[in-house]
Amino acid sequence: IPFSHLHRLARLLANNAPKTHRQFLRLLAVLTYLKHCGGNIQQHEWNALVDHAGKGWRKTRQEDFTNAMNVFNDMRAGRLPGSWDLLPPDVEVLEEGPSVEPDIYTYTSLLSIAARAMDGQALRNISTLMSNAGLAPNRITHLALLRYFTLQKNLGGVRATLLKMRQQDLTLGMDGLNACMWAFGNNGRLDIVMLIYQLLRHNMLPETYRGAGDITEVAGQLGEEFIFVEPEMKPDLATYTTVVQTMAYRGHFDPCVNVFMDMLTFDNTGNDVPLKAEEATLPTPSTGTMPIFRAFFLGFSRHAVSPSKHTKRSTWTLKNLRQIFDLFLSLPEDSNPSHTTIYLIMVAFDNASGHDIDLLRNVWNAVDRRFG
Repeated sequence: IPFSHLHRLARLLANNAPKTHRQFLRLLAVLTYLKHCGGNIQQHEWNALVDHAGKGWRKTRQEDFTNAMNVFNDMRAGRLPGSWDLLPPDVEVLEEGPSVEPDIYTYTSLLSIAARAMDGQALRNISTLMSNAGLAPNRITHLALLRYFTLQKNLGGVRATLLKMRQQDLTLGMDGLNACMWAFGNNGRLDIVMLIYQLLRHNMLPETYRGAGDITEVAGQLGEEFIFVEPEMKPDLATYTTVVQTMAYRGHFDPCVNVFMDMLTFDNTGNDVPLKAEEATLPTPSTGTMPIFRAFFLGFSRHAVSPSKHTKRSTWTLKNLRQIFDLFLSLPEDSNPSHTTIYLIMVAFDNASGHDIDLLRNVWNAVDRRFG
């Protein structure tokens, strides 16, 4: 097989989504065959293999980071990829070709995998290796650390990471802003989540109010947290989903609905997304997305109470649940709600109706008729 064909196949596999464990094995097989036949694995191909080695499962495990480090060691030693796993530990392996020095993308992939595996020692080790190599962290490197501190519920680490990005003059980007919303929301700082969203919404629909709590004051408050929203940034699907998930989990119904209505109303003009509805991942007007509805149903399953316990301030009510459910039924027939989503729907209606068996039966039949 010509080497050019193998390189092209490796590139197609590296760029294919989602990154499954089976895809990692396929990429490993192609690159192993390439090197075994006398070809050279290029830097970006090694990086893709390292990245794939730590992905493919729903939750990143310690073994996934170990797999990525094994590929990393093969890369630096010039061995066949995967040979580190297959050979006994007491066997000395001679180099089979030129070694490849890791670059910032290699280390960033390893940091990201270690962060998802919640391995603090591995994060420190990779950071030390990167520093010894004289490589400065880039934006993606910092976002990987941001994820780690978020999962650790360490707001101090989140703020320190944001400060370092500011000192290096690195912009957050939309993925960074969404990560910040998740980080502060995961730590109970819902005010910061809504302030970020307010600024993003202002970029799409400018606010004219001037006074206490206006957009200038909002920007100043976020600046104290080292969060800066550029004027060209606008909410994207991840933004809407993050806000609704965060607020629904915490029991704040009105912000969920307001953000949801924004999502249904505004044109699909998010950052770097297609504008045509058939090509876009953002919802078109008068539709929603499965993660958004699942977040609503989770909120109702956690916070809804029977009608006999309602107060004037109750919002997670059966009436509101019915309205959300009717919109849910307008999703395409092939949307295929998961078992978890269906479970949340039934629990939500059970809690909101005061255990009305007839209603639950009707809800079940409605879901079955729509989605099969």
